Amino acid sequence: FHQLLAETDRAFPLYSDVRRCLDALARQGRTLAVVSNSTSEAWVRRVLDTAGILDHFARVTSSGTEGVAKPDPAIFRRTLERLGVPPAEALHVGDLEHTDARAAIAAGLSGLWLNRFGTGLGFDPPEITSLLEVAPWVHRRERGAAGPPPQLE
Repeated sequence: FHQLLAETDRAFPLYSDVRRCLDALARQGRTLAVVSNSTSEAWVRRVLDTAGILDHFARVTSSGTEGVAKPDPAIFRRTLERLGVPPAEALHVGDLEHTDARAAIAAGLSGLWLNRFGTGLGFDPPEITSLLEVAPWVHRRERGAAGPPPQLE
């Protein structure tokens, strides 16, 4: 069993842009949450904790705990209600166009598709290829696309 856990931990290495993105959003004072289609919230927390990033998130929601999964808007809305954040003020970033970005938009949030492979067509939903684009995107959205984005460190 312990070997299986160790192998699971190794199976989810962080991309190089994850910590920089989370740190940039923390500097902006953002409240962050994870919305996962995992059957176990405890497992998601373990993966995040093992990666050293669990403390960045105010909330972790899993479909197994909620009894509803993305793309159902309810999983987004429940998470936001618990955080006290209106959907119009929220952004969901995910690596699946339909289940993440389009589903978030349908729930009233902004949605960004993290398309690391650049295979999209450039239509809605908005695409990014790196998490380093998230904080500047949020900055531009808040400023009505005016003004330079903050620099990532």
